[in-house]
Amino acid sequence: MLVPSFLSATTIVIVRTANLIVIASDSKVQYQGAQGRPQGCKVARQNETYYVVAGLAMDTYHGFLAGRTIASAIARSNTFDEQVKAVEEDMQRDLQKELDALKVDGPEAFKFAVTGDTPSSVGIVTIEAGVPKVAVFSFILDETTGKITVQRDTCPGTCTSDSYYVQLGGVITKEEAEKVQGAPLYIARTLVEKQIARDPKNVGPPIEILELRASGPEWIQDDLNCAAEMNIRKKYPKTVTVQF
Repeated sequence: MLVPSFLSATTIVIVRTANLIVIASDSKVQYQGAQGRPQGCKVARQNETYYVVAGLAMDTYHGFLAGRTIASAIARSNTFDEQVKAVEEDMQRDLQKELDALKVDGPEAFKFAVTGDTPSSVGIVTIEAGVPKVAVFSFILDETTGKITVQRDTCPGTCTSDSYYVQLGGVITKEEAEKVQGAPLYIARTLVEKQIARDPKNVGPPIEILELRASGPEWIQDDLNCAAEMNIRKKYPKTVTVQF
């Protein structure tokens, strides 16, 4: 289990087995600056790949939109391996520019963004040729140099078995997480529920749950109608907003 050190303002769980992927997320959104909707969809899609962001996701004043960066990287790539490489490179570049800009003219927002040593974590998942594939990136800030480095975990790849799960954003302890046993759907939902109960100030319901199989995607829980929102072209006002 990968547990990035980060702020607790989002909690997302990805569970992967040999034949499926489950993504569960909370829906509470926090802002530094202009306020937006208190709840939001945290699972997005580009082509047949789904992605999630925990941490610094949006600053419309400086033009940083993590979702747009990730979607663009996925869209211009063919295979999942190509998507992984493009997402890593593009997010590292755009996140570095964003943090450099915040440090100069948004010190409070910068402080908010780098409370942990991982300003942003990203997960991308798909089913390719019948194989569930997951890549998770932790974008880590070196406080001495101010530079962003990347830790990448993939499954298949760096995982040691077909069964794999990861928590992004706010997490419960490894010891507590290991006590949660059962089907992938149960594990994903329960880990999010436990984090909501532990830290209701920063994470909150409803829990959104997506399941991916070779037969296609299925929203198991979608109180915010995230499936429909994926087909809407978004417009962003220019405001000083840093979203977590």
